Amino acid sequence: MTSTTPPTGTARVTEPGQRRALVVLATAMVLAMSTWFSAAAVLPALRARWDLTAGQSPWLTIAVQIGFVVGAILLAVANLVDRIPPRRLVLLGALGAAAANLGLLAVESFAPAVTL
Repeated sequence: MTSTTPPTGTARVTEPGQRRALVVLATAMVLAMSTWFSAAAVLPALRARWDLTAGQSPWLTIAVQIGFVVGAILLAVANLVDRIPPRRLVLLGALGAAAANLGLLAVESFAPAVTL
C-alpha cells in the first residue's frame, strides 16, 4: 500500500501561488530582520562621525537587541499577536524599525542614537 501524502514534518509546494507566497514571505522576513544587524553594519562610519569611544560602540548594537526584546515583551503583554492580523503586525514592526534606522540620520551624537 502506497501513500501519496508526504511524511509528517515535510511540506510540498504544490499550488502555483504557494511558491510565490513563500518567496514573498521569506523576502519580507529577511528584510524586516536585517535591522537587527544595521548598527553593526554602519558602526565604523558612526565611530568616525561621532568620535565614539571603544566603550560606546557596542552600546549601539546592544540597544538594537534590547529594542527587539522590549518589543517582543510588549507584544506579548498587550496580546497584540492575537488582536492584530499577522500581515499588518509584521508591516507595522518593519515600518517602526525602518523609522528608527532613519532616525539615525537626524541625530548627531551617541546619546540620542542609543535611545532610538
